[in-house]
Amino acid sequence: MRFKLVAALFIGILLAGCSSEEDKVRGEFLAGCVQGGASKKVCRCMFDKMVDSLTEQEMIQMNRGGALTPQILDKTVRAGMACRNV
Repeated sequence: MRFKLVAALFIGILLAGCSSEEDKVRGEFLAGCVQGGASKKVCRCMFDKMVDSLTEQEMIQMNRGGALTPQILDKTVRAGMACRNV
């Protein structure tokens, strides 16, 4: 029993350490999006569209609450519009 608990903790630590910046941004974006009232399906669609149009640096900037450029805002609005009927 104790071995299983230690193994589970070890695997959890390994997986947490292996997650990419995109995975972290995705998780935080989806949580905030759903908390804002959108469905999980719409939020996943928006994130996927944003990943296709934003650079990694823009995604990180958006996630950290930095000043959003007009380009980032435009791409975000376009993602929302594309996913509104999902």
